[in-house]
Amino acid sequence: MHKALLATFAAVLFSVSALATEAPDKDDCKGYTPDTIKNGSFETLDKTVVGIDNQVTQSQLVSMKTWDVFPSVPGWTSLDGLGIELWGGGFGVKPSSGNVLMEIKGNSPNRVGQTFCSKGGKRLLSLDVYARTGLLGDNVVNVKVDGKQVMHIDPAHQFWKTYSAVLNLSEGLHKLELSSEVGTHPSEGGLIDNVRLQGPEAIVERPRVGVETILMNFQEISKPDAKDVIADAVKNTSPVAKPKVLFIKGQFLSGGEDLGDYTEVPSILKSLGYSVTVIGEGYDGITDAMASGYDLVWWDNAGWPRTQGTLDVLSRAAKAQASAVVLSGDDMTWDAFIDMQELTNLAHVDNGLYACGKLINDDETPSKYEVSFAGRVFDYGNDIDHSTVASPLLQVVAKARTNIKDCKLEIPVITRYRMK
Repeated sequence: MHKALLATFAAVLFSVSALATEAPDKDDCKGYTPDTIKNGSFETLDKTVVGIDNQVTQSQLVSMKTWDVFPSVPGWTSLDGLGIELWGGGFGVKPSSGNVLMEIKGNSPNRVGQTFCSKGGKRLLSLDVYARTGLLGDNVVNVKVDGKQVMHIDPAHQFWKTYSAVLNLSEGLHKLELSSEVGTHPSEGGLIDNVRLQGPEAIVERPRVGVETILMNFQEISKPDAKDVIADAVKNTSPVAKPKVLFIKGQFLSGGEDLGDYTEVPSILKSLGYSVTVIGEGYDGITDAMASGYDLVWWDNAGWPRTQGTLDVLSRAAKAQASAVVLSGDDMTWDAFIDMQELTNLAHVDNGLYACGKLINDDETPSKYEVSFAGRVFDYGNDIDHSTVASPLLQVVAKARTNIKDCKLEIPVITRYRMK
């Protein structure tokens, strides 16, 4: 924000500060449309209000395809006296609704808000957000209702995405506040549009995302078994029935590994009716922006090493309930450079080349693992990581024993857990 705004909005700041600190009157909804965010798409403009930076009125924003900062916008108030920036087009970002959007800066932090009325009960508060810079930390949008934070949005996606929170409101007036945080590009911030409040009929409880680890290469089992394992993984981890899937091909291999899963798994996912995008992991791993917008991210690596970058991105995505995660391939519980237990919740023991002193490798030995899954048993003639359950949250979906006489070994092969 420009320093000139501080003086220009000095008169606004006093009344705004009072608005921000006084408790809302829960009994007086006169003049409000119940359960409505006023001017949530910023389309209602005041032609008499002139902006500070470009000296245009609000009604000229769209016709001139420009932007400006205003002391107030119909329905919205600057809570810090630094103004409200509106865009009317011309910058390569089309609003998600209508012709106008708001940018919330990262150098103040910027705070805007309004008072709304509710009849009480469960309501769904939603807004569309676009990460202008495409970098984590630059486009943060914090959402508060009556002083309590209900959403912390830290997007890296350069497309519009809807974020929602279920509110349990009392009858009467409530205060909504949107604010930014200081970023590395302080003159830029998150773009916001289509802020809305909906009734209980709009609330669809989204299941918690799951994280699944599959310690097999699918080339080693029959295609029907592979298809059933993959379908089961998606069904029990994805928060939606028809997920948009990102498939990541691991780029680093320890040598002598089978790369067939890099085509086999996406092919099976597509045959099951899912939308699938395939990308390579790259030398530094994937970024948050690359993973954004997918319901499920599937990371397959036939060997090791893997990248800390990809592990960090998938851990953040699962913790934020942004997407489910499936890990598949040989050595998925272990890596020489990163700690896979952070995401798998499996403690690595060894690489499973030997079981009870017998070699099991590449379908070339008489000793084999016998995997029990969904009421059936199938042979697996390659090594399976030996590991132990490291979290009470972890569910063992499939186990493996061996065909070795008197060998009592039993190890997890497929595990999953739901994020809290």
